Amino acid sequence: MQNTTRNSIILAVLLIMVLALGITVTRRFNSGSEEYIRKNQSAEANLKQLDYQLSKIDSLRTQYGIQQLVTQQSKLILGADSPTITYQYLLKLLRWMDRQMIFDFALSEGGAEQANWHEYVISGRGLYKDLLHLTANLEHQKTIITIEELAIGSDTVAASDTVSYSLIIRTHFKEGGMEPDTIEKGDIPRVYDSFTAFKTRIYDTPPPQEHDPRLLNIDNAQLIGISANKIFIRDENRVIRILSLNDRIAGGYLYSIDPNQGKVTFKVDTFGVWENRTLFINQPN
Repeated sequence: MQNTTRNSIILAVLLIMVLALGITVTRRFNSGSEEYIRKNQSAEANLKQLDYQLSKIDSLRTQYGIQQLVTQQSKLILGADSPTITYQYLLKLLRWMDRQMIFDFALSEGGAEQANWHEYVISGRGLYKDLLHLTANLEHQKTIITIEELAIGSDTVAASDTVSYSLIIRTHFKEGGMEPDTIEKGDIPRVYDSFTAFKTRIYDTPPPQEHDPRLLNIDNAQLIGISANKIFIRDENRVIRILSLNDRIAGGYLYSIDPNQGKVTFKVDTFGVWENRTLFINQPN
C-alpha cells in the first residue's frame, strides 16, 4: 500500500471520528439546552404564580383574619348587606352610644359576587369625641365591619372641638350569616376621650376643662356611704348620688371601692394622664 493511500485512509478515519465526536457533543448540548429551557419555563411559571399570590396577599390576610374572628365567635358575619341594612346598623350604633351625629352616607363600591363585601363612604362634621366613639364601636362591636380609610381635619370648622371627617368602611357578609336585626350590643374596651388632638392647647392662662354638667364633680363632693358595689356621695348642690364601679364622673370614672377602709378611688384626667383621686367616708370638704 502506498503512503498516499495509507495517509488518506488515516485522514478519513480521523475525519469520521471527529464528526462522530461532534455529533455526540452537539446532541448532548441540545439535550442539556432543552432541559435548561424546561427548567426556565417552570421557574417562570412559578414566579408568575408567586407574583399573583403576592398581589392577593392583603386580601387573603383580611379573609383569614375574618375567618379567625368568626371561628372564635368574637365576631359575627351578616347573611346579607345593602345600603339600607348598613345605614340602619349605624343608627343602632348611635343609639347604643347615646349620641347624635349628622353625616352623609353613600355606597362606594362592592366586591365580586364571591367576595361578598360592600364599601360605604361616611362624611360630615361633628364632635371629635363622637367620631372617636363611633370608630371604636365600628371596630369592636360584634358585626364584622372594617375601617379602610379615615381622614380627619379641623381647617373648615370653627369650633375647636369639632372636626370634619371622611370615613370609608367595608361590610362583610355571606350566605348563612346572622340576620341584621338579631345583632345585639356587645361590651367594648373603654374609650379614652379626655385628650382631643384637634383642640387648642396653648393658652396664656389654661381654661377650666369642659365637662357634661350632669356628671358629678368630686372636687366639691362628700362621700357619705359605701356598700360592696355602690357608693353614696353628696354633690355641691347637696343632692345624693349613687354610683357603681366604672360609672362616669367629670373627667373620669369610679375605679375602686374599699368598704373595709371606708374609701373609694376615682381615675381622673386633669393634665392629659390618668391620676388616682381618693375620697374617704365623711371626709370634710
